[in-house]
Amino acid sequence: MKRFFSFALLVFLIPLAIQNSLAAPVVLLPQSDARLLAIETQLAQLVNEERASRHLPLLVYDSLLAEVARAHSAEMRDQKYFSHESPTPKLQWPLNRYQEGMQQTPRLVAENIYRRWSSRRGLPPDSAKQAHQSLMNSPGHKANILLPSATRMGIGVEANSNGDIWLTEMFANPR
Repeated sequence: MKRFFSFALLVFLIPLAIQNSLAAPVVLLPQSDARLLAIETQLAQLVNEERASRHLPLLVYDSLLAEVARAHSAEMRDQKYFSHESPTPKLQWPLNRYQEGMQQTPRLVAENIYRRWSSRRGLPPDSAKQAHQSLMNSPGHKANILLPSATRMGIGVEANSNGDIWLTEMFANPR
């Protein structure tokens, strides 16, 4: 039996007065697995298809933002948790992760996370479509995907040897 969990974090609108006070950089994680890169790419296409169908501007895929998202997915997998709130103090919230990875404070940052346990070894071929449909069926996730003021996205997927996946989508409007 497959179990799906997903959570949406409401949008943070960042006042101009907030300054980046964090010193330690986030670990940026490039994608080294072609199968996971294919899922990330398909998810980005599905996000922009949803936006286009509603006459919203398409999002620019930001590879550095994807590395920030991927690092959060890997941390959730490795530290065995599933939450927007990281146990790493300087990376506690999506805004903190964005600031550390991007070295700036955005106008807006929003995050979706998704978790799938696989009942068999390996990644199912429909992983991206199932994840996207689950996120679109959640009002909070859907709102983040369709944020009119978002201009960029980064998607990070990590997996274990069983085919379980951890996914983080980040949406932003940088300064």
